[in-house]
Amino acid sequence: MKKYIVLVACLLVTTIQAQHVNEPNQNNNDISDLLDRGEEYRLSAKQKEQLVARKKKIGKEYAAIGKDRSLSGYEKGVKKRALSQEIEDDIRAILYEEQYLKWSNYNQQKYKGDYYKYDALNDEIEAKIDRLEKEYEQDIKRMEQTYSRDKNALKREKNKRKAQYKNEKKRLKEEKK
Repeated sequence: MKKYIVLVACLLVTTIQAQHVNEPNQNNNDISDLLDRGEEYRLSAKQKEQLVARKKKIGKEYAAIGKDRSLSGYEKGVKKRALSQEIEDDIRAILYEEQYLKWSNYNQQKYKGDYYKYDALNDEIEAKIDRLEKEYEQDIKRMEQTYSRDKNALKREKNKRKAQYKNEKKRLKEEKK
């Protein structure tokens, strides 16, 4: 009975250990995220090439640090933090200032724990914008039916409604930022 318990315990420990060996590192994920959201950041082809090259190099460097048995856990942590800072500096050098600010704001939201709240807020605002657009289209159709005989009145009412629509949409987009 003891042999079975020891065997099960060994298998359990081995399984748990195996699951933690190939955890992706944070900075490699940051670059992957940056590349995935390339259109949003308006990355050029040259910037994408530089980021891909840096991502490959990072993976090798992190793996080398992780496999180096001569380093203690603390020393590995120190080296990985230094590498993280180097990566941050490289990303800053590759991206334009506006792109970097947008990316760093996104990461701050993401790693503060507010990431999901931020996404939920954006989704809510997007839903409001969609409702606003539908209401605007319905109002225009209603006006066309109501003022079908008076073209000048129709034009005036459409312009008023269009101004309201634009102001409300602008306000929602500002709220989204």
